[in-house]
Amino acid sequence: MAPDRVAIEYGPHGKPLLAAHHPRVEFSVSHCGPVAAIAISTAPLGVDVERVRHVADVESMAAQVFSADEQRALAEAADPSAAFLRGWTRKEAVLKARGTGFSADARELTVSLDEAPAFRLEGGKAEGWTLLDVSRGDHVAALAVQAPAIELVVKVDAAPHRAGQT
Repeated sequence: MAPDRVAIEYGPHGKPLLAAHHPRVEFSVSHCGPVAAIAISTAPLGVDVERVRHVADVESMAAQVFSADEQRALAEAADPSAAFLRGWTRKEAVLKARGTGFSADARELTVSLDEAPAFRLEGGKAEGWTLLDVSRGDHVAALAVQAPAIELVVKVDAAPHRAGQT
């Protein structure tokens, strides 16, 4: 299909989606500097990517969006910045997949901050969902899919693209 025929609509909380006349295809996009993560599925999904870096005043940032359990895990983390970035990307991926983004109270969602990705929803079920760490190199990334199991195909294009190249 020609790109100009692909119509984009927006859900009630601003999540972009293909217009109704297209087959059911879900997508999610995130970028951080020159790195982008694009996820495509037939199930609701969300992806987020952040550059690994020191996060200043991590505790006050976490207090705004992290649940009490996440804040405790952050306080116990050997590397608070790394733990925060894992938590942030996981949380944002799930919120994108649910179609709410941060318009929902992010503190009602608790994600793991350690190496093993997991989450739970307050008053809701996380069963039937898959949360994966898809970090690469100097970027941390997470993918959430509303499916109990998925086949993941990762394509990494590490070649820099410069204007004028083909």
